[in-house]
Amino acid sequence: MLLIKRYTLFILVILFASFITDKCIAQNEDATISDYSELNNNELQNINLPPLSLLFENAKKSPTYQFQENDILIQKMLLSKQKRDFLSFFSIRGSYQYGKVANDAYYSDVYTPATTNFSSTTQNLYSAGAGLSISLDKLFDIRPSIKRQRLAIRSVELERDIKYEEMKKQIIELYSSVMLNISTLKICNDAMIQTTVQYEYVENKFANGKATPIDLATTKSIQSQAKQAFETCKNTLIRDMMTLELLSHTSLFKKK
Repeated sequence: MLLIKRYTLFILVILFASFITDKCIAQNEDATISDYSELNNNELQNINLPPLSLLFENAKKSPTYQFQENDILIQKMLLSKQKRDFLSFFSIRGSYQYGKVANDAYYSDVYTPATTNFSSTTQNLYSAGAGLSISLDKLFDIRPSIKRQRLAIRSVELERDIKYEEMKKQIIELYSSVMLNISTLKICNDAMIQTTVQYEYVENKFANGKATPIDLATTKSIQSQAKQAFETCKNTLIRDMMTLELLSHTSLFKKK
């Protein structure tokens, strides 16, 4: 029976460990950041962001929020234990004994030959009892301790809400930055196209002797500045989107 209990406990531990592992893997999959190298410039400029409410809700999957949730759960379990603290005043005891009592007697004198007498009896002994021991200090502290534990739960809940508000502020800032950079990227892309066309036009005139080297160099410089502005805006946009995905646990685009 003891072996069966140990085997059952071992199976339960294995199943629990497997559940925790699968849950951690699922959370890690939720936190996967999209590969923005798959997006071309046109797709990047036409990304439609999900609503803020969805990002806020999915942010609850983050380790920071889940850590606070677990802390609240622990405090609530401690409250349940605190409510049962009066049971420590009572004690129950019991015992059971089983055995055999044997008597081996040997008798002999000058008139009686040696005789041996053996006897045994089976005995079952039971004992049960209960006790009551009340500590006045602990007795009068039951209600205050329960109140303190409820306040501890409320404190942890407020701490969770504070951290959640901070996360939402970061999400809002990144969300606004992404929207601004998407618009800016479109402007930078148009400017880059225009400067490229202008450079090709001046380059063609230079080849025909109708433009000076200074004109060509100036146009090339303007084109380079436009390309640099586009790449800077693009990198900023991708960085903010990746950070936003990390905070909100939400993919901002789906590759078709």
